[in-house]
Order: sequence, then structure tokens, then C-alpha cells
Amino acid sequence: MTDTAAAAEWRWARAQEQARLVLAAAPPRWVSLPWLAAALVVTLVVLVGVALASGPESTVRWAVAIAGVVAGFGVLVFETARMVRGRTRHPEEQPVGRALSGRERYAVDRVIRGRTVAPDDRLDVVRATARQTAAGRALVAVAG
Repeated sequence: MTDTAAAAEWRWARAQEQARLVLAAAPPRWVSLPWLAAALVVTLVVLVGVALASGPESTVRWAVAIAGVVAGFGVLVFETARMVRGRTRHPEEQPVGRALSGRERYAVDRVIRGRTVAPDDRLDVVRATARQTAAGRALVAVAG
């Protein structure tokens, strides 16, 4: 076995250990897409509405723009802190594919999307990754 093959086996073994933790834990709470979309739309409508209601040279437009940027960064920082804090308290929330290379993560993603079939010894990694992806925890940070 070459060094590259040994390194790949080590990466998959780490991903397999993390997958066992994820699959043994209770399913994560899902992010409600309708609520997330509604919150995003309402926020944007309010910000744009207030900006359009004020005069073109008004400082209210600048204040609204700054408030929107601060709110977006605030959501991003809050979600990042929640994820980092959660990983130290809940090791089952760590990403399964973190130990894998980019090419291996892409292969797992192709299996999740139904484009290829995974070997039997990789199914736990695929299932755990699919479970984490389906929970949609990263969507809140993306919306921010």
C-alpha cells in the first residue's frame, strides 16, 4: 500500500468514526425553509421600503443600508459562533466530510444526489453527510 492509499484510508476511517457519532445521535432540528424565506423577504421589504420612502439625498438611506449590513454580519457572526460552540459541546455536529479531501467530498456529494452508487463500506459516511446536509443549518448563515 502506498502512502497515498494509506492516507486515504486514514481519512475515510476518521470520516467513518464521525459518521457513527452522527448516526447514533438524535436527528438534528431542521431549519424551516418557509420561516427562513419569510424572515428574509420581510427584512428585505422593510429595508427597501424605508430606503425608498426617504428622499434621495437623505441620511436615512445610509442608515438603512448600514443597518442592513450590520444585521447581515450579525446573523453571520451569531451563526458562526453557534456552530463553533456547538462543535465543542456536541461532537456529533461536526461535519462528517471534514477529514476527506475535496475530491472525496465531491464523490460523496455525487452519491447523495443520486448520480453514482457508493460502495457498501462508505454508506455510513454518505448517510451521515446526507443527514447533516438535509438539516439545513448552514442556510441561516447564507441568508445573513
